[in-house]
Amino acid sequence: MPFAIQHVQTDRGTEFFAETVQRRLMAEAIRFRPVPPRSPHLNGKVERVQRTVLEEFWVTVDPKAPGIADQLAEWVHHYNRATEHPSVYVTEENKRCGENPRPRVTAPPCCPSVTN
Repeated sequence: MPFAIQHVQTDRGTEFFAETVQRRLMAEAIRFRPVPPRSPHLNGKVERVQRTVLEEFWVTVDPKAPGIADQLAEWVHHYNRATEHPSVYVTEENKRCGENPRPRVTAPPCCPSVTN
């Protein structure tokens, strides 16, 4: 790793409590912090991402379609790199000059019904 990991915070998925995972965390001196049940306020960013994916991706595709993992990866890349996120990269000067430093582009081919 190019940086030291001090803590891992996860939900209470059984995969994180597996013996091999726990042994690796201990071997690397990484503290494990499972989030208590019904505590979305402690995991807000993940909860928001999951909601965005549900509302913007899954409504546009067939979950049983072949290649769905590739479609999701393409959508995530598009969402993170090619869509406008209003609170990011927008300055008062950009607004005054009418500039948009990160313009919204068309939807990726995997999700043709997504509107911008």
